[in-house]
Amino acid sequence: MRILHTSDWHLGRTFESISLEEDQRAFVTWLCGVVTERAVDVVVVAGDVWDRANPKAEAVTLMEESLNAVAATGATVIAIAGNHDSAARLAYGASWAKNYGIILVTEDVGYPTPVIVDRNGASVGFVAVPYRDPQRTIAPVPAEDGTSRLRTHTAVLDDALNDGRRQLADADVVATIAVAHAYVSGSATSDSERRYVGGADQVPLSLFHGFDAVLLGHLHRYQEFDEGRVAYCGSPLPYSFSETADKAVRILEVGAEGLTSIERVEIPVGVAFGRGVSTITGTLEELLTDARYAGAEQHFVAARLTNDTLQIDAKAKLEVRFPHIVNVTRAASAAPHGVAPAVPSAALIEEDPLTVIATFLDQVHGQPPSEEERELLAGVIDAVLQGGAK
Repeated sequence: MRILHTSDWHLGRTFESISLEEDQRAFVTWLCGVVTERAVDVVVVAGDVWDRANPKAEAVTLMEESLNAVAATGATVIAIAGNHDSAARLAYGASWAKNYGIILVTEDVGYPTPVIVDRNGASVGFVAVPYRDPQRTIAPVPAEDGTSRLRTHTAVLDDALNDGRRQLADADVVATIAVAHAYVSGSATSDSERRYVGGADQVPLSLFHGFDAVLLGHLHRYQEFDEGRVAYCGSPLPYSFSETADKAVRILEVGAEGLTSIERVEIPVGVAFGRGVSTITGTLEELLTDARYAGAEQHFVAARLTNDTLQIDAKAKLEVRFPHIVNVTRAASAAPHGVAPAVPSAALIEEDPLTVIATFLDQVHGQPPSEEERELLAGVIDAVLQGGAK
């Protein structure tokens, strides 16, 4: 049996204000090609099918079309609800979808029933656990000594996994695979993920003991643990400027003796579809002319200008070379010592306006205004004050 691991589609998401619907459709088309070419039997989507709990109509349609397209290849689809999804909305139509090979696992209050897939004379048991909000799920099972356990992400996920193990204990399967949407301690994060303050949503890797493989969703970077037995495949497209690493899906091969191999398959983002992301730093002139930035010309671009002075219409000028530029800001290093200007003191505020402005310019640019600039500023201040007195 061949199992493909993907996650965090975030259908309906934009990059800043730019729609990604076309790129997401292209990814699904590519995915269906891989599933067909590699004769994949099961496609697992480990949560965050949508980008928000109340998805737009376009995102709902895209989800339906995408899952139907994958199922049309002949593969069984197992998708769980993530923290971005609304489990209740994702569950709508689940009973019908199952008839077409699409299994939506959305039980995020009680314990979900394991999914057993029979293909090619072998059976694999999937303990698929949607994202579980500790405050919404049933109370954690008491500790061995009978004391209550706190409602933590670790406790509620542990209970759900244990219940899945229990249900599969006597099942005639060649392998057991856990599917979860969670933040494993020690994982690398990206800027586009929702996280709890202080890491309260983290769970230990030890929770997943005993499974032949663990297919994770939630974090957008590809990363493996325990020699690849546990892994995040990451999101199929970059959703923030921190996601510069290559994107991929995973294909797991299960034989009569259990898990036999795991293969990483790179997604051709920026080659066949979609765009990479680049953060480029330099003066406006350097960004417009330097060959070092040629590789970013078709990427989503965040430009950080190091010019000492404000550049007029910088974004419009940069769009000539970087048509998909998203934002332009002044690099922190452009300010003295890379720090933000200090808040004016009460004593300084009582000074004359020219002194206040001169001090501000000195803090921002690292040098005070020239005599010519002071004369110009003085004339402007006088004109404003005289106009206000009329």
